[in-house]
Amino acid sequence: MAAEKQLIVVSLPEDKYYKKSRDDIAQFVKDLAAAASDKDDVLVLFPSKFMSSDGSYGGFDFGDAYVLPVDESIDLWMRDFGLVSPYKPVKFIYGSDYLSRSDARYVDNSFRKLLSRYGGFPKESRLILDGGNVVDNGVDKAIITDRFYYDNPKQDETVLRKEVEAALDMTVAIIPDPRDTTGHADGVVSFIDTNVLAIGDYCDAKYYKLVKEAVEEIFPDLTIVKVPCMDDGKSKPTKSPNWRGFSSSVGSYVNSLLTDSTVYVPQFNKADNDQIALDIVQKNTHRRVVTVDTSRLSHMGGSVRCMSWQISSSDPLAKALLKAAKQSK
Repeated sequence: MAAEKQLIVVSLPEDKYYKKSRDDIAQFVKDLAAAASDKDDVLVLFPSKFMSSDGSYGGFDFGDAYVLPVDESIDLWMRDFGLVSPYKPVKFIYGSDYLSRSDARYVDNSFRKLLSRYGGFPKESRLILDGGNVVDNGVDKAIITDRFYYDNPKQDETVLRKEVEAALDMTVAIIPDPRDTTGHADGVVSFIDTNVLAIGDYCDAKYYKLVKEAVEEIFPDLTIVKVPCMDDGKSKPTKSPNWRGFSSSVGSYVNSLLTDSTVYVPQFNKADNDQIALDIVQKNTHRRVVTVDTSRLSHMGGSVRCMSWQISSSDPLAKALLKAAKQSK
């Protein structure tokens, strides 16, 4: 059976916070669309205020990506406030404590307002949970760090676990918080096939062991592979804050994007490390493996997965977004 296409949605933010990075973001979108080729669709949300008088995109070149002009201000890190699970989409509340309540509410409301024009989201949850803290295989398994419990305080952990499993319609493994800025699972683990999980090795044997044990307790039949995640080839962990308080994602190869057909692996312009990670993924998945350069953006705290959210291209919402983008040309 042929793999089903997914729609990968990214954003070029209008916020001045990203002003110096917009050209690099546009290049990332172009590279991602080229990597997707005919296997997946890539759509970029583009601020209407940046449109040129002739209807072009203000000098930005997004290659083969679809472009949807929007009036809302949509943040770069779409994974966190976007929909979770490509085939059973659910919207959680965006509101982890690394952001102020007002900033989180503004980002979340902008996204909700945008999607409401295109059919919205059929399933919502009352739980506070960033999409970056849900790593799923798109079918039946998901992994979340225990930051989830901290973000939903004064509630029984067993009840919370059952509730998030019901919302996702998946079995969930809870792994230890990495104790970085966001506590997201997608900086720690990544599915690279339906039953193959990559765990990032940040040169902390104790933490790696705890993560592996937590995963194996819930998913004993899962194949686990270790992926070195370092930024300089000298076994130096990348988990050090260097961008306005956010932990760098340079060297975090597990922040990969998995679709039905493809694994999109980030590259950081570090030839030896890039190749090591790429080789490991290629040897442990049956899916097509492609690379996307995020070396000019990942110091800000995210990579391929963080900057995107995905939904089945056959979903009514995906169809509505693509239709609107095509009509805007």
